[in-house]
Amino acid sequence: MTRKRSLLPVQVLLFLLVTLLGVATGNLTNSTGALPWGLEFLRRESLPLAGVTVLLIIGLMIWQHRAEERLALPARPVWDSDRSPFPGLEAFTENDSAVFFGRDAEITELLDRLHPVGAAQANRLITVVGPSGAGKSSLVQAGVVPRLRQRRGGWIVVPPVVPGDHPLRSLARSLAAACPGHPIEEVPAPRFADELRVVQARPSAPVLVIVDQAEELITLSGEAERDDLLGLLARALDADPRLWIIMIMRSEFLTGFLGTEQARLFRDPVAVGTLSRAALVEVIEQPARRAGLTFDPPTLPQRMAADAGGDALPLLAYALQELWLAAGPGGMLTGDADQRIGGVTGVLTRQADKVAAELGGTDEVLPTLLKFVTIGENEPTRRRVLRSAVTEPSGGSSRRSSLRGC
Repeated sequence: MTRKRSLLPVQVLLFLLVTLLGVATGNLTNSTGALPWGLEFLRRESLPLAGVTVLLIIGLMIWQHRAEERLALPARPVWDSDRSPFPGLEAFTENDSAVFFGRDAEITELLDRLHPVGAAQANRLITVVGPSGAGKSSLVQAGVVPRLRQRRGGWIVVPPVVPGDHPLRSLARSLAAACPGHPIEEVPAPRFADELRVVQARPSAPVLVIVDQAEELITLSGEAERDDLLGLLARALDADPRLWIIMIMRSEFLTGFLGTEQARLFRDPVAVGTLSRAALVEVIEQPARRAGLTFDPPTLPQRMAADAGGDALPLLAYALQELWLAAGPGGMLTGDADQRIGGVTGVLTRQADKVAAELGGTDEVLPTLLKFVTIGENEPTRRRVLRSAVTEPSGGSSRRSSLRGC
C-alpha cells in the first residue's frame, strides 16, 4: 500500500483563509454604521489584503502539488508473466520493480531525502544500513531507482559500484558504463558528474552514484584504497550540489567508517530492519498476483511467512523461486511442493547438501567453500570469486557447474 505524507494542514489553512476573506467581505459590504477596529482596518486595506491572500493561496497550492508529486509512489509497470517474480538469492534489480513489495515506507523516506530542493544544505551521502539479507540492495535498485527515473527531468543513475580490491577502478568502470564510448580516467576527477551530464546531454540533471556492498572497503580494500575513494567522493560532493551518493552496507560495519577522516559523510543513516509478518505476506502474495500465480491452500503465504520469520528473507526468496520453477508461468504454488523442497527453513540445506555431494569428498569441499568467505571486523563476509579460481585439475568443470546451482 502506498504511503503519502498527510497534506491535511495545508488544506485546512486554505479553507480558513478563504472563509475569513468571505466573512470580511460580507461584513464590509452590509455594514452601514461604525465598525470594530479590526473590520475597519480590513475595509481600508481590503484590496491589498485580497491580493496577498490570493497569492498566498496560489503559493500554497503550488507547494502542495509539488509535495504530492515528490512523495507519491508511481504506478508499477506491467510484469511479464513468463518471468519468475521471485529472484531467489539474487537481489532485485531495476527490471524487477513491478514485483518489489514490502518497503513502501523506506522507499518514501529515501525519495524524500533525495529531493533536490535544498540540496546544497542536505547531507547528500545517504548511508543505507541493515543486517545481511535484509534486502538493502533490492530496496535501492528496485524500489528507489525506478522512481527517480520517473521524476520530472529525470536522474542520471550510475550503475552500482561494488568496491572490491580496487575501489577507484570499480568507480571508473561504473562511470564508463554510464558513458559508453566516452573515455573515463582510471582515477576519476571530482567533477565526474559534469562529464556524465555532457555525454548524456542533460546539463541540469541530478546524478546518483550507488556504492553497493560498501563493507568491502573494510573487508577487501586496503586502508589507503578506502581513504582514496572516500576522499574523492567527499571532494565530488563539495564540488557539485547536484551529486548524490547512496552507500549500502551491513550495519555492523558502520562503526568502521565512523573512524575514518570522512566520518561526517555517514551521519543520519537510513536503517533497513527485518520485515513484519504482514509485510512478509505481502512480499509473497503481491508478486505472485502480478505474475498470475495462485496458492493451494490459499493460506500458504501466511504459513511460509510464519516459517520464515523476519530474519530469513533470503531463505523465503529462494523457496519461492523453487516453487515457481515447479509450478511454471501462471501456475499454482502448492503446499505439497513446499514440503517436497524442504520448506522455507530446509530448502537451502537440501540444495547445499546436493552441491556438497557433487563436489566430492570433504578434502575438496572445504577449501573450495573457504574461497567464498573473508573475515573482517571479526565477522565473516562473502567474497566474490571468479569461476576460473575454483577450477582444479581433478574435474573442475563439474565443480563450477555445481557452484552455479548454489
